[in-house]
Amino acid sequence: MWGCAGWLEDTFGNIVGHWHHAAMYIGNGQMVEAWKDGVRVVSVSMARNADEVAVYRVKTSNDIKSKAVSWALTKVGLPYDYKWLTYVGGKEVYGKSYYCSELIWAAYKANGGPDIDQNPGWSWRYGYNVAPQELADDGDTYLVAYSS
Repeated sequence: MWGCAGWLEDTFGNIVGHWHHAAMYIGNGQMVEAWKDGVRVVSVSMARNADEVAVYRVKTSNDIKSKAVSWALTKVGLPYDYKWLTYVGGKEVYGKSYYCSELIWAAYKANGGPDIDQNPGWSWRYGYNVAPQELADDGDTYLVAYSS
């Protein structure tokens, strides 16, 4: 299964890191994600299409987690943010569009949660963006489950 980058991953391989997509579990077997068609809610059963899946949890209070989910749901219907393709890119908490990992990062940032971008400023690999790999590698997240 392609991540949110689609053809870019086929072309450039793991330049974005091992993990190519990020989504947020919102309960009742559903998750919110930013996909090439925009921010949407989908069934977690979609993960069955992936070659491998990992579940990471953010180290924060249940209140912040709940607020992050509610905030992310207010973004459903917004378009996908292709700005990250420019390399320098940039992430925005309050944007008019979101890419997958930007949506998850912004949901926590907007609600007083930790900055789950491993490289919150500039990095040579990711520019000013936040990649799915950075969410996984950040010290404020931890691995809960993995399947391949």
